[in-house]
Amino acid sequence: MPTFDERAAFLEYECGLTREQAEAQAQAELDVGAATDVTDGLPQTDGLDLWRAGLARLAPHEMPCPDYRPRIWSAVHTRALAFLDAFGAQAEALGWTAPRLFGVHPEIGTVRVDYCGGLVLGLGGEVSAITRTKIHFDHLTHYTKPGQPEGVPIWMFGR
Repeated sequence: MPTFDERAAFLEYECGLTREQAEAQAQAELDVGAATDVTDGLPQTDGLDLWRAGLARLAPHEMPCPDYRPRIWSAVHTRALAFLDAFGAQAEALGWTAPRLFGVHPEIGTVRVDYCGGLVLGLGGEVSAITRTKIHFDHLTHYTKPGQPEGVPIWMFGR
């Protein structure tokens, strides 16, 4: 288990949180035995800050859903962080939400792909462009459709 300083540094440098956010998140994670709400420490409004903080709760080597393979989850995690760096502000301005980007079925994860957000499947490669309803990958496009079921953000899976 990482120390407080190691976890805070990871959250700050790898996940793009401010030092204050990183320390708060690290403290929340390391407070074992403290009864906390599953959203404790997360921003209350949907958007880039929540997305970064939510992904910061996930380790690239620990699969958040039982249906990932280790290499796939690590690649998904890395691509999601790269997406936030390159397109996060634009996605927020276009109205994307945590479930539309990072959603999974609340009980069975990515097995139900109709619940999955655009960034949680291990397909498509790097994101090249986004619009209000599409995420363009190197060789695939993710579309949102009216009436599509909405999952929970992957960092809330199983909580």
